Amino acid sequence: SMAFDNLDSHIEVFLPAVYELAHKHGPGANVMYLNGHGYSLLWPPELGKNPYKDGHGDKVMRVDWGPYTVFVPPLMWYHQHFNPSPEPARFIKVAAFGSRVHLLTAKVIFGEYPDAIDYPEEDPQIKLNFEAECTKRGVKSLMPPVEKFLKLKEADQKEKEGKK
Repeated sequence: SMAFDNLDSHIEVFLPAVYELAHKHGPGANVMYLNGHGYSLLWPPELGKNPYKDGHGDKVMRVDWGPYTVFVPPLMWYHQHFNPSPEPARFIKVAAFGSRVHLLTAKVIFGEYPDAIDYPEEDPQIKLNFEAECTKRGVKSLMPPVEKFLKLKEADQKEKEGKK
């Protein structure tokens, strides 16, 4: 605990030829890549969840990363991390999302909890660009088709309804 706030950290292994959900959140997230090579996309929230489809693809920023790159997303900007290489990537994330002193501020004003774009709702150009990047690096994308995510979501919903 620093300055009465919660500081959390963890190390993740990012599998080859996959990418994370696009998401946005409040302040305090710092990501340092320890190994691997990939890129992250980021865009301001006013561009919406489908910046390419809505004609704002030129405003989406790409940040290439490698070992010892530190990535700090701007407050409440969408961002998404991609590993189009044949090797896993590792990163350490240090974040201070919780506040014991200013609970309401952390949760309401800064949107403490992440807001993610599920794969079936993501801009289709994002996956196309990722697959092209994988091909350029001699790697086959391991991202499943969107239909698979929809089937999983449907099965999950049926299971939840069955427990009621």
